Amino acid sequence: MKTDSEIVDIQHSEKNIVILTEKQIYMSTDLGVRWNIKPAPENSKSVALCNKSLFVIDSEGKVFREELGIWNSITQGNSLAIGASKEGILVSFRDGSIRNYHVTTKKMEYHYIKY
Repeated sequence: MKTDSEIVDIQHSEKNIVILTEKQIYMSTDLGVRWNIKPAPENSKSVALCNKSLFVIDSEGKVFREELGIWNSITQGNSLAIGASKEGILVSFRDGSIRNYHVTTKKMEYHYIKY
């Protein structure tokens, strides 16, 4: 497979592979045999996949969730990184907190890490 531009991030789940490029997101439907291609939000730097829901974080620290082809912001910024969990995504913030965003309830829960 050839992408449209430079690859920024690659993630996978049990059944899917997600490739984020500078312009698009490629998501495999059956372990890389077929690919769905969607436009990525501008300045995306990382992608996460949970229960077939796509999330990206941009260079300003905003996290977006894709719903019915529209990217909706779930944070106002100050996010550093995202990663998939079993029921949602984990989002780390500049204040040292880690929050779990549940895919089904669409709510953030706080989880602080003590250093």
